[in-house]
Amino acid sequence: MSNKYLARAAVGDTVKILGFSGDCYESERHLVGKSGIVEYIDDMGAIHGTWGGLSLLPEDNYIIIKKKETENG
Repeated sequence: MSNKYLARAAVGDTVKILGFSGDCYESERHLVGKSGIVEYIDDMGAIHGTWGGLSLLPEDNYIIIKKKETENG
């Protein structure tokens, strides 16, 4: 099974970053508290989105604040 299935979020969901599981560099701290839409999840399970240049890992601390809207509601 690919690591991409470990992600709790799905493409199109809006997530809010609460923190990172590992060491957080000063240049990444500005992302805590930001939200964005998940654009894709790579084969390693990293979640890429509109919040900035850093991907989230499945073990990072984030919440889904809005699920992707479907055509049926």
